[in-house]
Amino acid sequence: MAEYTLYLDESETEHSSGKKYFCIGGIIVENSYHNNDLTNKLNNCKKHIWSKDTDYDKHIIHELEINEAHERHFSGIEKYNKMFCIQKNYNRAYQEMAYIISDTNITTIGVSLCVDTIDLYYGKNLANNKFTICMQLLIENFCHFLMKNNSTGSICYEELQTKQNGSILKKYNQIYYSGTMFYPHSIVQKCITGLEFKNKRENITGLQIADFIPNDLARKHAGMTAKFNKTHKNIQLRLYDGGINRKDRFGSKKIS
Repeated sequence: MAEYTLYLDESETEHSSGKKYFCIGGIIVENSYHNNDLTNKLNNCKKHIWSKDTDYDKHIIHELEINEAHERHFSGIEKYNKMFCIQKNYNRAYQEMAYIISDTNITTIGVSLCVDTIDLYYGKNLANNKFTICMQLLIENFCHFLMKNNSTGSICYEELQTKQNGSILKKYNQIYYSGTMFYPHSIVQKCITGLEFKNKRENITGLQIADFIPNDLARKHAGMTAKFNKTHKNIQLRLYDGGINRKDRFGSKKIS
């Protein structure tokens, strides 16, 4: 039986209206494919991006740093990312990621919410934490995916600060032991084998690809222009549809 991993990252973007949109999103990929074919494919993309660097495969693709370099905000970013201040290099990075995300062995998934709307409807500081809301729905849809594929899987979340990791883990455990809106805890525990945090510097293929998902989904939810149209189209193309052509429910769930 194949085993899958859901690689996750999060992002928050602000619309010109002042409304904030938060998203947790990423990719689902089968483990053996991830460790072999997909990693090789990503390294080939890195070779195209950093064609003059012999150690290209050690570089970490990081969307935030690519955009900070493009906007010439160089403080704190890796030296090898400063090349993205040049438009053709910036475009090449997104073109390569668009190619990677188009891989039919990748499934994109995410949950986004309008922070201001939730605060307005349910009371600021009274409603569930935005991580809790998004993670519950993500776990629910990941379980759906795993059952459809007669499989089990784990979650790999990009490491944050220790306090934030602890908070996310606590919320995950609450869901793991109490279940979600549609699935009891027995289904969650049967499908999902655990959650772990990994540092971006560990050069994990899935986390580098997942890095491009949540901001794109949050921007779409907010009605904002995509960073790069081809990457956006492929993220939308690969969204999980639950086997019933419902990407809006199982792939990119929006809470407004």
